[in-house]
Parts: sequence; C-alpha cells; structure tokens
Amino acid sequence: DAVFGGLLTLLRRVYPSPRPDEWWVSTCAEIDVTSAQLNPVLQCLSYARLLHQRTLESASWLAPALETAVHIVKTNQSAGLSARPTMDVTTIVNALRMVEVAARVKAHAASLLESGVVDALDYACATGRDIGGHSVPRDAAGAVVALVGKNEGGRTLSRSTVDAVLGELALCFDVNHWKGTQSAAKLIPFAQRVATMAVADANKKIMVHHGRLLDCLVAGLLLDEGNPRRGQDGADALQEICAGVLHELALYAEGAAVLKQHSRTMDSLRALAEVGTKESRERAAGALFELDDAARGAKRTPMAATSDGRHKPPPHIMMSYNWDHQ
Repeated sequence: DAVFGGLLTLLRRVYPSPRPDEWWVSTCAEIDVTSAQLNPVLQCLSYARLLHQRTLESASWLAPALETAVHIVKTNQSAGLSARPTMDVTTIVNALRMVEVAARVKAHAASLLESGVVDALDYACATGRDIGGHSVPRDAAGAVVALVGKNEGGRTLSRSTVDAVLGELALCFDVNHWKGTQSAAKLIPFAQRVATMAVADANKKIMVHHGRLLDCLVAGLLLDEGNPRRGQDGADALQEICAGVLHELALYAEGAAVLKQHSRTMDSLRALAEVGTKESRERAAGALFELDDAARGAKRTPMAATSDGRHKPPPHIMMSYNWDHQ
C-alpha cells in the first residue's frame, strides 16, 4: 500500500486530469514532458501483476489507477494512436498491463466489461507493432484474455487475439529470441494466458491450428534433463500449466485428433505421467485416458442387471463446477 499508494499520488501529480485526443496525437510525433513522466509511473504501477491475488482484491489504489489506464486504452482507439507510424508505445503497453492486472479481480473485471474497454482492446490487438521488445497487440491480447478468455458473456476471442497470445508463448521457447532465455517464473504469465483461453471450445478451435502450440507446450513440460529451466523457481508451476492445457485440448474432439498425430506430444505425456509433479501426472494421465480409445472403452460402466435378468443403464450423474473456486 505504501509503494503503490505513493505511485498513485505521483500519477495524480503527473497526470491530474485526462488529456484530449489531440494532445495524445501530438505526443506520437514529439516527446512531451508529461508523457515522459507518465511513462515510468505507469510502468511501476504495472508491476502490480507481481502481487498476490489477496493483495489486489483489497488494494484501495487499484481502482483510481485503473481509471487512468482505461482512459489511455480507450484514447488509443479513439485517436488511432497504435496505428500511427510513430507513437509512445510503452505508455500504451503499461496501461494495457494495468487492465490485465485489474481483470484478475472480480469486482474490477465487472466494471471493465461495463466500461466498453473490450472494443478498445480488440482495436489494440489488431494494430500496432513491436518496438524495443514491447508489443501493443500482445499485451492487448493478454488483457482481452483476462477479461473474456473463458467465453464470459458469450464473447468469443478473435483469431488475431489467440494468435497474439500463442505467438508470445512461442517467443519464450525461441532460442534465438531474448525471451527464450528468461527464467521459468517469468514464463508463467504467458502460459497462464494460454490456459485461460483453453477453457472455451471456441478458442480451442483456433488454438489447435497454430503451428507452434504443441511444441511450446511440450517444451514447457521441462522434461529434458539438460533444460536450464528445470529446478528453477516456477518450474513446477510452468509444467503444471502446460500439462493442464494439453489435458484441456484432449477433452476437445478436434484437439484430441491433433494430439494423437503429434508423436512428440504423446511421448511427452507418457513420460510426464511417470516423472512430473503430482498435478502434472494427473493431468497427463487424464489426457492419455481421453486419447486412448481402448482404455476409455474398458472404463465404461457396464449396465447393471435387474432381478429378471434384464439390463438397465447406470444412473445419471450431474457434476457442477464453481468458477470462483478453481
């Protein structure tokens, strides 16, 4: 509270009231003192993504800081900032990261959906570019996924959003990219975005056609003993997230078909079922069960016989799931 509350005070000092579209357009062409000051304040606030969930839910500074972030994201759309040849990219990126952080909190997620910011996020996904390691489309995609990635309200992610999230994860396993050297802990937010998308079948339909998805998920299992990420902080969590996504894909008919044809994935699931963490082993076993038609047939409950020798089907069982307790 002391750190982020102090940052909120500084934000209000640097940017006391919303600036018009014309001012924002002018900062795309020429560096401005206010924009230069606003940038690092928002960057520091965006580190709220490192805070524990309970801390975010009780943070009094988050709502007022979010107002500024939403204003900037919506201004990006109304003024067409990320479609311009030059722009203040890091300020937009940090505002997008603030929206993604707030989307983790149920109360703020509801207000964000009511604010109409999703349309502005979709605009940012479809425009902009990568500059100095920062990407407007990828961070916008992360915010969209946090808000509606599970198909909340029937909202479906666009192909460009899904591809942006999967493209970010792919960079984390690209040995020729600087993200490919990041620690396991730093990969977790990118993998978690993919896990969120994998909840909805509408997203899986797009995901399974991404050329690098399965290779990335297999790499995230960290089964190779020579992998430098093995044993690092966050390694177990990364493995469990990737195993969970593979399990989700196996539960989807088209996803199961793709998994069966990918020998490296099948081999990795079999290995993971023996050497992974407890949760990873369970996820791998669940995926293999879905992918093994013979095993599924053997596990089907036989019909019970009545006293007169006739058979009746097993009783119907309904399972309920509470999204607030995952």
